[in-house]
Amino acid sequence: MKLQAHLDPLKKKLDAVLKQKSSEEEKIAELKNKTKQEVKELESDFELLHQFLIGEQVLLLHQLEERSEALLARQRSNISQLEEQGATLGRLQDGLQLLKDIKDTFTRSVLRYFRQHPPAPRLPLGRLRLLKPMSPT
Repeated sequence: MKLQAHLDPLKKKLDAVLKQKSSEEEKIAELKNKTKQEVKELESDFELLHQFLIGEQVLLLHQLEERSEALLARQRSNISQLEEQGATLGRLQDGLQLLKDIKDTFTRSVLRYFRQHPPAPRLPLGRLRLLKPMSPT
């Protein structure tokens, strides 16, 4: 009996330790399950975020491509207009050169004419009175 008296408290203590151990093991299992669930939720959130970012990337790349195409079209249009203006200015320059050549030819012709046919000398104004008709007297 003496041994039984010492054995009962030890048995109760052992039962308490085993219950505590079982409780701790349950807490560990719950913590592991909770952690697994949180990991799944986190992975799901990151997957959603990843999909969202891929969608945003595709959208932004598409917008960038559209802006780039619009800029290229505008630059091509500007180049085309500049080429047209250059051609027009070239034609105007050719026309002006033709007019200048005509003017130079005309000026040379006039100068040659006057060198070959000098103008008649002008009479001084005093001599003009002599040329007036005489009055009948």
